[in-house]
Amino acid sequence: MKSAIAIVIVDYGSLKESIKYANHIDSKVKENTKIIIVDVFEHYRNIENLCDIYDYVDFCGNKIKVEKLVDCTTDIFIIRLNVNVGFARGNNIGFRFSVDKLKAQYVIFSNNDIEIPEQICFSEIEKYFLLNEKCCVYGPKIIDNSGYPQGPFQRGNFINYLFFMEIDRTFKNFYRILKRKINGKINYPESGDYFTIQGCFMITKSSRFERIGLFDENTFLYREEEILGERMRCKHLLCHYDANIVVIHKEEGTISKVLLPIKSKKMLFESACYYFHQYRNVNKIVIDIARVNFKYLYTPFYNIAGKFWKIIKPLLV
Repeated sequence: MKSAIAIVIVDYGSLKESIKYANHIDSKVKENTKIIIVDVFEHYRNIENLCDIYDYVDFCGNKIKVEKLVDCTTDIFIIRLNVNVGFARGNNIGFRFSVDKLKAQYVIFSNNDIEIPEQICFSEIEKYFLLNEKCCVYGPKIIDNSGYPQGPFQRGNFINYLFFMEIDRTFKNFYRILKRKINGKINYPESGDYFTIQGCFMITKSSRFERIGLFDENTFLYREEEILGERMRCKHLLCHYDANIVVIHKEEGTISKVLLPIKSKKMLFESACYYFHQYRNVNKIVIDIARVNFKYLYTPFYNIAGKFWKIIKPLLV
């Protein structure tokens, strides 16, 4: 009997796109899959071919409305929250539903702005999990529309994350594009175990994900991957990166539609502050200094760096 696989998609304001993507990923995995879309949009939207099935009571005792898409070859469940609970909690709710009600042994967390060019042989992924008892999270090679890799990642330091976030990102982007222009190719990481991977597409074995306590719901958005890395590290579990499976992250998701760039950077920074203080024991005084730096130095630099990047990028591509 094939293992039950659930695919969890957290959606904000793009439900039709998520349903379209659900059919796409189902056609690429072609296993015993069920799709769970966690709708965190504040306003209820009617979708054709939906029928009520039941109220799901989650592990916190909350009653949640669940609907199922009918007249569809794919099993698609939509959990209606009608409140934006954020990425971490939204995924946790989808995960709990997958395990409690659908008995999923494996869960794929995915954005809806993903393209999967080739079939994914899940039996090979399952075989890896079974042979490697320390593997908790498994991820493919994720590339952007230009072919550049997004992850995997090694454990970073607080100096780069809290004080030089945009400088570090700008010069890394500059360097990788310049290197491609000189060498005529992109260098990709090799398969292996890493600290963490990009969170837009990751696979986990349910029982092991429960061991690390799921996603930390104290973050609303960003740095979930680093926190997962710390939680796996604490439990002596590993994150595996498979360069032979490729997915494309088109980055057309809801973040850019909902958040202004500087607000998004502010949220990214605050999540980094939480991560380094709670999981890396960085002193609160250092965090406070970083906040002053962000307000008075980083924000003006972000505007300058953005203008510089718009000018220089066309010259390098």
